[in-house]
Amino acid sequence: MATHRGITPVASFMVREVLDNDSSPLVDYRDNRTTRGFNKFCKDLNKRMDEEDVDVRIDWRSIPLKTIRKLLVYDKDTGELSTSRLDRQPAGSIDTSVHMNAQKGRHNDGGRLWAPGYQNIKREIRRYLTINGEPTVEVDMQANWARLVYAKRVKKQYTGDPYSAVVNSFYDGSYGEDVRGILRDWVKLTMIKMFSVSSRQKAKDAATRTPPYKTWAQPMKDIVFGMLGNPRAVGDAIVSKVEEVHPELVPWFYVQEGWKCQALEGFIARGILEECLLTKPKGEGIVTLVEHDGFITAERNASQLSLYILKVYKECFGNDFYPVLTCKKVPQSNKMPATDAADF
Repeated sequence: MATHRGITPVASFMVREVLDNDSSPLVDYRDNRTTRGFNKFCKDLNKRMDEEDVDVRIDWRSIPLKTIRKLLVYDKDTGELSTSRLDRQPAGSIDTSVHMNAQKGRHNDGGRLWAPGYQNIKREIRRYLTINGEPTVEVDMQANWARLVYAKRVKKQYTGDPYSAVVNSFYDGSYGEDVRGILRDWVKLTMIKMFSVSSRQKAKDAATRTPPYKTWAQPMKDIVFGMLGNPRAVGDAIVSKVEEVHPELVPWFYVQEGWKCQALEGFIARGILEECLLTKPKGEGIVTLVEHDGFITAERNASQLSLYILKVYKECFGNDFYPVLTCKKVPQSNKMPATDAADF
């Protein structure tokens, strides 16, 4: 019996009990082939990263001032803007250690690779990470859960954007492309919930209870009400739109298929990181950080990383399925002069 307790990670494979109150205490679990395999993988990867003397840190000089200002929060006690969000971001070299996180009762399937040292960094800041002083890019597998279910269950390659397809079914662009992007984020979170929860009612509730919908200003909600229905029906309306646009996925909604997608992502990420680093001699691999369904590496390695991702997917699914990759990097025009660094 493997027992892992404590606030900080003490093992390479950790199992948590997911409760309704959002707490997730560590629990005991019995080791099996899957847990032992991921345990060894995480230890080997962490050891190799140490041997490569990898230095990951935030390039604060490259972050535009407008991005910094957006992360400031209003302090009700002092009546002034606070840097509390920024203060929680690491200032020096960042811990890159990886472990596997799994849900109680599902750890036999695997779980998700978790690296709290850099995955907990604000997304707006994380794009400014450097690896050994080099700027980085994030190669992301777009809408991966929906595509995985299409590939694994429906036996079909979905080539479009499954989230935008839903938005386009009810939004004609009258309010601009910014609104389209906001609606896409909402559809994305709604579909993820539909894959994760055990009933349609829970998905409907989540559609109106979780961001981004929960944080919209009233004018934005009025726009959505006009397109989808009244406030009481908006959750049902958006869930119905998803079902209407993706009828082949309906059998896999509300049966917690998302946990299997998460476990499959873990195996895929393991294969990609093995290709990047563990199967290569020291000094010849590609240092890569895992971000759930995305991977961060130095800009010069983006093409090679993409080839490794495609190779692993081909090994998993054959020639009938491939991920849609997007590459996110910092525009050079965003970089601020070094002389402005003292401004923040």
